[in-house]
Amino acid sequence: MTRPRLFLFPAIAAGCFCALLVLDRLQPKLLVQLRQQERDMVERFGRTTPANPDLVFMAIDSDSVTLDASMDVKDLYGLADGHSVEARALVDEQIVALAA
Repeated sequence: MTRPRLFLFPAIAAGCFCALLVLDRLQPKLLVQLRQQERDMVERFGRTTPANPDLVFMAIDSDSVTLDASMDVKDLYGLADGHSVEARALVDEQIVALAA
């Protein structure tokens, strides 16, 4: 390769990169509309996967944040049996078994 060609490809790549940075910074209306349409298409036609039954999602609500130190989680949620489906996420042994 000749010396001018050796610098031509990196110069073109750097110019394209700079042009993309300028477009991203200015955010012309057409570019914003194209991004929104792309996101809409992903939402409409994107691949959906079934929920994994092994995952348990727990949330912190205002009632659990303002608990007394004397109140137990089993008393709060009325979990009489430690082997119920609801109590499954509260048992430390299962969490340790899943992590192993």
